Order: sequence, then C-alpha cells, then structure tokens
Amino acid sequence: MFVPRGVRHAFSNPGPGRARILVIGSSPVQALVEEIGRAATEGSPEPKAAAEAYERFNSELRPLRPSASS
Repeated sequence: MFVPRGVRHAFSNPGPGRARILVIGSSPVQALVEEIGRAATEGSPEPKAAAEAYERFNSELRPLRPSASS
C-alpha cells in the first residue's frame, strides 16, 4: 500500500500468530521504524521515549478512531 505524507494510517495483526511488516520509505521513515522496532524487541517502548522518537522524525502518534465495524 502507499500512504502519502500526512495521511493517518495504522497497522494491526488480527491473527493469533506473530506478524512482520516490510516498510519501504524514505531514509528518515526507515530510521524511525528501526528505532521503534529496536525498542519493541525489549518490550513495549516507554510512551515518552516513543513520543520523543516520533518528534525527532517530524511524525506523531494519534489515537485510532474506532472503525464503523467496532
């Protein structure tokens, strides 16, 4: 899928098994994903640390809006 800059998006794994995601993006996007991924291998990243990482990469986390099927 292609997500243009500024468009809200999310990923999920509805199944019981582990999921993997392949991100192809600009080098700043790749660096952000790798930084968050490294923190996630040690458990859930601390919210403050994750927010700081997103800020460094000029990105932000926003709460998901419930879908129509929720």
